[in-house]
Amino acid sequence: MKWIPCTKRPKAGDTLRWTEPVLAPPVKKRGRREAIGTQQVTAKVLSMDDVVELQVEALDILDAPEDFSPTIHAGETIRRRETSLVAGDCYIGTPD
Repeated sequence: MKWIPCTKRPKAGDTLRWTEPVLAPPVKKRGRREAIGTQQVTAKVLSMDDVVELQVEALDILDAPEDFSPTIHAGETIRRRETSLVAGDCYIGTPD
């Protein structure tokens, strides 16, 4: 698959790839979560509403502690804001 930068709004059926921070559990009940690494998510767009609904196809841990356990897995449905995808250096997959 060839990856091109997201320059237009993705639509249902597109495959996206982006990076996002790996977050540690909060220290306090309402404490800010600290970024402890990065992960790369590849997912298929299911719907585009107020938030983007995606089905995870692959998850690659790029940088995280050895004892880190991923919170999302392949096959799960996740939701992200479109701005979060753009901030994570989003790419759209196109067939070769």
